[in-house]
Amino acid sequence: SYLKFLNALPDRRRRQLRDGDWDTFEGQFFEEWARDSHVVPAFDIPKHWPRARAADYGSAAPWACLWGAWEPETGDCYIYRERYGAGFSPQQQGRMAKEASVIERADGSKIKETYFASVGDPSVFSNSRGQGKSIADLWREAGFTVSRAKNARVAGWANMRQYLWDHEKDNGDLPAGGPRLFVFDTCPDLIRTMPLQQRDKDNPEDLNTKLDDHAADACRYLLNLRPLQAGPSTRAPKTGQSLDQRFTFRLRQFDKKHRNRRQGWT
Repeated sequence: SYLKFLNALPDRRRRQLRDGDWDTFEGQFFEEWARDSHVVPAFDIPKHWPRARAADYGSAAPWACLWGAWEPETGDCYIYRERYGAGFSPQQQGRMAKEASVIERADGSKIKETYFASVGDPSVFSNSRGQGKSIADLWREAGFTVSRAKNARVAGWANMRQYLWDHEKDNGDLPAGGPRLFVFDTCPDLIRTMPLQQRDKDNPEDLNTKLDDHAADACRYLLNLRPLQAGPSTRAPKTGQSLDQRFTFRLRQFDKKHRNRRQGWT
């Protein structure tokens, strides 16, 4: 009887009390995020997978740098490394990114990773400090060279949501798709801050920039390097990840399709 009571609760409350998913709350920006779906144990990234880096600048506020790799056959992205923290100078940030950009072999030796792109927050290219050098210049002198990231926020968040849950993905017995973004469990700050993002009250399609959004911004820059092609179903209302939500969503699509057909026949 208690299980029936939990199943009858609204979706968000049901995920909290029945599934133990306390990453969900009212006003959450990334409703598609689910720790069980998106966080995976770390593994060795195959050498042939394309890799990229993306960084969001911060000084008193945290800076965030993420490393991602794409599985060639599926197009799924795996974020496999992060550097994050506040109080670091641009030179320190550049050195941290450079030192982390290596592959450690079994014998303890290290080889330099290669990337098809390294991008940074567009603000790092301005000389607002008045010292003749931008943040990007200081990063480059420390060994971390980036180009300007695409900064279309609303389109970037839409692409990120599709990575979080792609309704077109062939996922076996789950007709409503599946995740295209996976985060290694060795990236605690991205995992911690992703579910905390909230909608901007004045612009619900954007997130509240007063929160700790630095890792989310870096993730947006990274995923914009390989945007997913948005199909018709990705513009449909969000359905979440529970099985009953997916069934309801597909049932509505089926009813709408046949209703349109009947109207056409008349």
